[in-house]
Amino acid sequence: MKNLNHHIALVLCAILSCNPQKDNSKALLFKDMGYSRPNLFLYEVTQTDSNNVFVHKDTLALFSSGIVLENMDGQTKMQWLAVSMDDSTKKYAIENFGSGVTGIKSNDSVLFIHPPRYDRYQILEFCPHPLFYLKTDSGTWNWDLGIGAGYALPDYPVRDVDTFRIRYSFTDTATMKLAQGALFCHKVNAISRSPYGTGYASYYLNNQYGLVKFTFQPVNRSTYEFRLMFSTSQPDSTRFSHRLLYYYNNNFKRGNETRF
Repeated sequence: MKNLNHHIALVLCAILSCNPQKDNSKALLFKDMGYSRPNLFLYEVTQTDSNNVFVHKDTLALFSSGIVLENMDGQTKMQWLAVSMDDSTKKYAIENFGSGVTGIKSNDSVLFIHPPRYDRYQILEFCPHPLFYLKTDSGTWNWDLGIGAGYALPDYPVRDVDTFRIRYSFTDTATMKLAQGALFCHKVNAISRSPYGTGYASYYLNNQYGLVKFTFQPVNRSTYEFRLMFSTSQPDSTRFSHRLLYYYNNNFKRGNETRF
């Protein structure tokens, strides 16, 4: 997020079911989730309107790396891209390069991930971003996020800079049943209050796969649900196009800049 430096100094296979459980024995380990090293996370994203009527479905890839960005407080390079299955090759290919390179903050104490914020996902700028700390005594934490007029949308007609007051809470733990097995997760809910109304988000975090499911709901009450299909540190030509692999390997695995 472009204005992150002005506001904070730190900052597999569809999911089939979720069984809540009270078990706080497994601490979050942000560095084990793979966001601070080269990885490819593939998500199915479903958008519905305020009446829960289907609007759109996408496949988004999150590319992460171990490449530290300059003047970004230790954040490492990441990018959201839209991908689609090529009917002829049956491989995932790049459809849209998204909003470009941005950063992830992942260390022993904090995890911060920019959501996708291009085209139909621009509105996610105004929802609670994925920001997590190790459990506090209260199980809650706050972030006052300032968003400028450059991000203004009809539902959020920002004229100068408006403050979005976000409160995060650890609410439960759960076992998410996936094709790969049952994954222990921590659930976090977030609520954002601003002059334009209230937005919401919920997140399920697993120590091995990171965010396996998360949902955003802006003030217009549309919903964007992300479900992790799979992640890999070694994407290959059996599932991905040559162009996608070339872009990933040169920009996130090796660190060179490649543009098309």
